[in-house]
Amino acid sequence: MLKVKDVMRKNVVAVSSFTPLVGLLELIRQTNHRCFPVTEESKFKGMICIEDIMKVFYPYLPTIEKYRSLMPFYKEDLENDLFNVEVDPELIDLLMAEDIMNFDVPTVSEDDDLENVYRTLKNSRLSVLPVVRGDELVGVIGLFDIIYYLLKKKV
Repeated sequence: MLKVKDVMRKNVVAVSSFTPLVGLLELIRQTNHRCFPVTEESKFKGMICIEDIMKVFYPYLPTIEKYRSLMPFYKEDLENDLFNVEVDPELIDLLMAEDIMNFDVPTVSEDDDLENVYRTLKNSRLSVLPVVRGDELVGVIGLFDIIYYLLKKKV
């Protein structure tokens, strides 16, 4: 039976809780990754994804926007226009990964069954899951990693 350790990526780009928003944006641009584990001294703390960062630029949370759209007198365009949203420059300088990261993230271990991890990935909004040993981050695994491994094995 295939295990996570057979497929996971061990060279992980992780960020600190204190990585500033600008640093996160630069890292996304450099690596083309959508999610990053957040660690402190190799200890896994959570994940930060591009969707978490985008929430900074929207004037309302999605649930509030949903209720606003139900109001018959609400005539403004419901589309959040990224180019017209004003973000306080001080906010950009002050925001750190820990301010916008997701602390409640499913994790997997190296010995977990790959089929179970596949199901967990499909049910989560994450593109990768952190692989931990205790509370230490030892890798990540994503749908791409599983597909790549399975296709490579057949060739």
